[in-house]
Order: sequence, then C-alpha cells, then structure tokens
Amino acid sequence: MKKENTQPAYRYINEISIDDLKGIKNLTLSLGREVTCLIGPNGIGKTTIIHALACVYRARHSNDVAHSLSEFFRSYSGQDWKKSCFTVELLEGNIPSNVQYHRKEKWSPRNTRKKKRSTIYIGLSTCVPAIELEKSRSKIKMVRKERETNAHQNAILSYFNKIMEKQYTEIFHYVYEKKIYLGVSEKSSDEAAEKSYCSLSMSAGEQRCIQILQEVVNAPDNSLILIEELDILLHQRALLNIVEVLKKIAKDRHHQIIFSCHNPVIRNVKGIDFRCLERTPQGDLYAWPNFFEYSLFNLTGEKEDLIRIYVEDELAKSIVEKVLAKMGLRSKACVIPFGCARNAFTLAAGLEMSAIKQEYLIVLDGDVLNSQQDQIKELEKVYSTGEITKKECLKRIVHFNNPQKGAPEMYIVEEIKKGNFDNEDERELYETIKSVSQKVNAHDLLREPFSKLGLIPSMGYSKVVDLFSRTSVFQQFVSPVEVAIMNIKEKLENEINALIKN
Repeated sequence: MKKENTQPAYRYINEISIDDLKGIKNLTLSLGREVTCLIGPNGIGKTTIIHALACVYRARHSNDVAHSLSEFFRSYSGQDWKKSCFTVELLEGNIPSNVQYHRKEKWSPRNTRKKKRSTIYIGLSTCVPAIELEKSRSKIKMVRKERETNAHQNAILSYFNKIMEKQYTEIFHYVYEKKIYLGVSEKSSDEAAEKSYCSLSMSAGEQRCIQILQEVVNAPDNSLILIEELDILLHQRALLNIVEVLKKIAKDRHHQIIFSCHNPVIRNVKGIDFRCLERTPQGDLYAWPNFFEYSLFNLTGEKEDLIRIYVEDELAKSIVEKVLAKMGLRSKACVIPFGCARNAFTLAAGLEMSAIKQEYLIVLDGDVLNSQQDQIKELEKVYSTGEITKKECLKRIVHFNNPQKGAPEMYIVEEIKKGNFDNEDERELYETIKSVSQKVNAHDLLREPFSKLGLIPSMGYSKVVDLFSRTSVFQQFVSPVEVAIMNIKEKLENEINALIKN
C-alpha cells in the first residue's frame, strides 16, 4: 500500500505590497521562506514593514501573543491612519492567497478572520538593560530558581556559546518577590572556576542575545519571527554568528525569520535573502534584492566602486581616468597601478581564484606582451587551471592601441609636439615638453618637464593627458580600453534591470 504524504502544509508570507502605510507608498517586497534581512538607513521604512507583518496572522495557540494593527498604528491627534492599505500574498504549501488589510473607520479584516500562525515579534524593548529597568534602591535578595534541563534549553546554551564565543555552562533564573532575573554561569580564565551573575550585571548584548534565542528556539514550528534591528548591541562578529544560528534554526524548524539591520557587514553572510531599501530620486521606495554601490553608500557614506581598473603606472592611470570622465563613470570606478606588465598575470590569477564578485579590468601599456600567445605563456606561469577559465581570465586584460609598440611616453610626446596649444598654461607645458631631448630615458621624457615646472607627477600626468586627449590619435589610442569599460557598464546595467524586472 502506498504511504500517504503526511508532510504538513507550512505557511509563509511570500510578498507584501504596500499602497499607503505611514511614509511608504507603492512598495512591493518579496520575502524569503527562511531568513530575510531588511537593510537600509534610518527612516526608510523597515520598522513599518515589520509592524505590518506582525499583524498578518492571528494567534495559533492559546499562549501565543496576538498583535493587531491598532497596536502599532495607533490613532492620535492629526493622524488616524485612514486610507492605509497593504496586501500580502500568503502561501500554504505552494497554494497562494491574497489578503488585503486596510483602515476606514477600523482596521480590516478583523482578527477572527485572519489565518492562524504563531507570530513572534522581538522589538526594541529587549534592548533596554535590566539594570535600567530596576527601580529598587535597596538590597535585592534574589534566590536562584532551578529549571529542568530540556532539549530547548540545551540548544539555547549551545547557540549562545557559539554566538558569543565564550564558555557559558548554564542559563537560569533568579527570583525576587514577583520579579524574575536572567542568570548565567560562565567559566573563568581558570578553567576550574565558574562565575555566576544575573541580568543586573550582564551586558545588554548578552541579555538581548539570550532573549532572542529563547523566543526563536521555544517558538512552535513554522512560526513567523520578526526581529527589530538585530545588529543593535552586538559586535560585528557576534552579529555574523547569530545570523548563522538563525539560518540553521529557520531551516530545521521551518520558521520564517525576518529582521531589520543597519550594519553593512551583514552582506558577508551567505544563504539569506537581502532586501536593500532605497529611495529613488522621485521619492519612491524600492527594495533591491542585493547590495549595490548606493546601498553601501547610504549606510556608511563610503563609496564602493562598481569597477576596479588596474594599470601599470601613474601615466596610464591618468589616461584611464580621462576615459572614465568622458564616459561619466569616474565616480563608479577605482584605478589602481600595479607595476610592470608581467605583474598583470599574477594579479589576474589572484583575482580569478578569489572568486571576486566585483567587475575588474587590467590595462597594459601596449609596449610588451601584446599577443595572446605571449599572454597565455605568462598566465600559465602563475595559473594552471583549465583552458576555459584561462580564456575568461584573458578577457579581463586589454592594452592601449600603441602603434609604435614602445614606451607610451615616447608616442604621447611625439603626438603632443605635432599639436598647437595656445592657452597660456598649456603653452608653457607644451614648450617644456618640446625642449626635452629625445636621448633621455623614455620615462624621463615627462618627468623632466614636471621637474622644471615644479609639478608633482600626479598633477603633471593629468595635464599631459589633457593635451594628449586633444590630439587626433587619442581616441584610437584608448579605443580598446573604452570598449572594454563600456561592455562592463552594459553588463552591470543589464543585471540591475533584470533584478528590477523580477
């Protein structure tokens, strides 16, 4: 007889579409089935989304805490939340259904008409240290309360040790009158000794971590768990550790865990769904399903370069920066000198083996190692992987179109000498370049004029490239590099457009 499939139909929130709720309008946000991280700057709407999600279901068990929209969206003078509206797509197994939540005179639907699912909301009240909540000024004569050891408590202790990377031996409670205080025992540096202390002496991070673990581990299977600002009170390593723990629990217990976060270090975690909330120039809210340059910038003020371009020296750097400026990509790229041409192949091999996600390009001067045969030989000295991977690696290496196949300084100086520059500043540099003897070392063809004019190299090369860019051969010289950059730009734009479309 064929055995019947008794696998329960687990419930999930697949998507929330907000028409109008607090400061959010016209947002559609998909959610992962296990762990989803909402990340974005202050005031972007993360808390509003979590509050709305907390009210989607009604309590499944008698001891569940039930949340209502009037709890999080309370009416007050000047604000009654009328016309607020959002819709959620619910999945039971793989069967979808849509439910609309809106407010006219009252919020609808009523709690009794909602589907049942245990919902655990962990808000910011868990961030307040116990000592700041304690009102007693006299001695607190607390008594340790022994608790039965069970699988859940053992799991909480094990996860707590993993997150904090310490040796806790117990998690228990103290009791004073009707108050209950959290307690822990921890091995000291002397392994034979232990120290026990309660939440009044405990760090705020320890307290919140235990509270989160207790809620998540003790929740019934297939609960919806919502955590406000998971990164608050946790140092970065502990934050990464707790997300790994949440991933495991969500998978094992079929929980759907959604948390908000500000800390960009979270992007180093693999296997969770990210939703980066951003405001468009028109003021609309959009949820990117991955990190991009603007996501990091909005969180840290630091620019993450979409493209890294490696060049041989400062002259090549100035030329590439000129090309980027012309293409409107100067703010999107970082140009980094790497030394002699042979270093390019060690660099390319290292970047490929590191499986770097960031787009990169390596630009050679065009005086040596121009043929594919020569480049393959150099690459094989440092990279012994398959032919397909070698070809992919070589696609990242381009060179200037240097017709003389000699030092680019010589070619650039010759072409500048053919020009006619009337501007006073340009004229002085132009005349100084013309006066340099062709017998000097190729690199000194430009360094000598810089010395005479008192120019630091970076400024000097920039001025020289300005002159060179106005010659008839500049476009042809940089054409291979410009095409390669344009290809990367189009690839990135296609990826972003695909994400928006999906």
